[in-house]
Amino acid sequence: MHRFTPALLAAFGLMLALAGLAFADPGPSRTDAPDQNLTLDLYMSATDGGPLTRGFVSTTNQVHANVGYADARGQRYTLRVKDLSGITVFSKETPAFNGAGSWSTAISITDFVATYAANLASGQTTLDESMSALGDQCQDIPPVPAVWPPSDPGDAYSKWLKDTLDRLESARSSSLEMTRTIQALASLPDVADDAGLAGGLASARDGLAGAEMKLGDAKPKLRPETGRPDPQAGCALIGEARSSADGAKLALTAAAASLVGADVSGWRLPLVAGRYGDGGEFLGCQQYATDLVQIVNDNPADSPTKGVAWTVGDAGAPALIFPSPEEADRSSAGRLNVTYAGGAEAMYAQSVQVPGLNREAMIGAFVTDEKCVPVDGMSVSFAVDPAEAGTIAQAMVTLEQGVAETTLTSGNIAARAKVNAVIEGGATVTGRGDFSVIGPASTVEFKGLRRSRLNRAALQAKDRRISLSVFATDANNQPVADLTEMVVEVRNDPNDPASPGVLAFERVRLNTNQREVVELGKRAELVSYKGFSTFFPCEAGYRCENLYLMAGNEADGRLTLVATVDGKSEEARVDIVTEPQIFLPFLSKQFDVYAPPTYITIPPEPLATPSTDELRRR
Repeated sequence: MHRFTPALLAAFGLMLALAGLAFADPGPSRTDAPDQNLTLDLYMSATDGGPLTRGFVSTTNQVHANVGYADARGQRYTLRVKDLSGITVFSKETPAFNGAGSWSTAISITDFVATYAANLASGQTTLDESMSALGDQCQDIPPVPAVWPPSDPGDAYSKWLKDTLDRLESARSSSLEMTRTIQALASLPDVADDAGLAGGLASARDGLAGAEMKLGDAKPKLRPETGRPDPQAGCALIGEARSSADGAKLALTAAAASLVGADVSGWRLPLVAGRYGDGGEFLGCQQYATDLVQIVNDNPADSPTKGVAWTVGDAGAPALIFPSPEEADRSSAGRLNVTYAGGAEAMYAQSVQVPGLNREAMIGAFVTDEKCVPVDGMSVSFAVDPAEAGTIAQAMVTLEQGVAETTLTSGNIAARAKVNAVIEGGATVTGRGDFSVIGPASTVEFKGLRRSRLNRAALQAKDRRISLSVFATDANNQPVADLTEMVVEVRNDPNDPASPGVLAFERVRLNTNQREVVELGKRAELVSYKGFSTFFPCEAGYRCENLYLMAGNEADGRLTLVATVDGKSEEARVDIVTEPQIFLPFLSKQFDVYAPPTYITIPPEPLATPSTDELRRR
């Protein structure tokens, strides 16, 4: 009789993986072969190559981005830093990375100020050009067609309108982007402390807001949703917008003059903040972000390869808990990180007998104050509910730069459980992470067993057999572990001289697609995949298909099918009979001819049942 061994189970797992039935989703494949073995580590620190730092003190005016790499083969990246409003304030191309090593670059407050100044100068130029073009457009307004909307999209007003709206949207976009930059510049602590500079930026911001509002009001005048256009009224609003923009330009020029020759190197970076709603509910964190974007064929990739978030500020009492520093947002607030060891997709109870399964998970928590600054040095208590679901390696963990991590080991039971974290410090802060433990089989079912009667005289070959599939779940209705042993047996009544019923399966020759029947006798040993039974690996050159019951050569009678998984069994009774069927052709009313049924003309080719030794060798 064929018996499973750890080596055979491992080989079966490999076969499924190669066949595209891998137990874990491998994710998108990489096509850039040189990157397949590359490892990258991106982190921030206070010094060149210094230790990882997630939260910088409030007096910080310079930070360092550090990249460690191994197995590199000439990869290049652009390192970018974004401020609290999402403006890219720093961008620098790395050298080509080869082998193993590290690279570091400094990002200072001067980079922030220089970027803001350049953005404002560029935005002002674009805004001036757009407003000037709008003025020219309004000097020569063609008549509005008598019928509106016009039936001819090529009429003079439609062409004029398209050009005017394009310039209007360009002006609005420039004013909005300049406003965002002014707000970012005004958020610098040292700018806020300078009343003259702060006042000039505020006046410029108000002027741009007025211009954007007037331009927005002009658009429906030029192209209303209902009624006829009033281009003269729209152009009057454009003129008012130009006056507001000119006032903003004067205020911005005056503000910029106060920066000429100023030494900003000692200025401080803005403090991060937590955003809250009117009811005090947490909305999200405003943090700094650093990322690496790979350069491929001299072009940047569509998305970053690596990214980290970091903060500036002095931590207060614990207030918020997240799964990790990378998930400090509203949707993740109050949750813990549960990551199965080794990239596994699940965790299994110690009582599950399949070798090589994952039975551990990493538990992580990231704790910040109300402004999203990571808290350091405080203790976090972890506990499992229910306690039988698993054990925590270290139930009390000290926060290091906001992070606390510990290991969870599964218990002996199937469970849908949670791990809780509690931080005491002023108000109590709690977090929760859900996890599952897959246990041994608790319920075993025959799936697809739609008949309890098998007629060996059925007309079609497919009706002379019954397909068998076993499905097993644990105590929480979770499919049992892949490669769990599943045994199907035919048991005959010892008091009945007839012993009908033979288990078999089909295998297909890959080179010819020819089907062959392989009889197994009264017992079949299978393994599970996603909870369902599947066959042991076929020999080379074949594809094995599912198990089924056929009558065999014994006399008719009753049998009992038994499926056993992890000691749990399910039974089903089947009667095997011989009842000749008579084919009665039916008259086709449409064509008045007899229509015969479709027959299988090439039956499967039976093979001898493999011996025990042959099955073991497989």
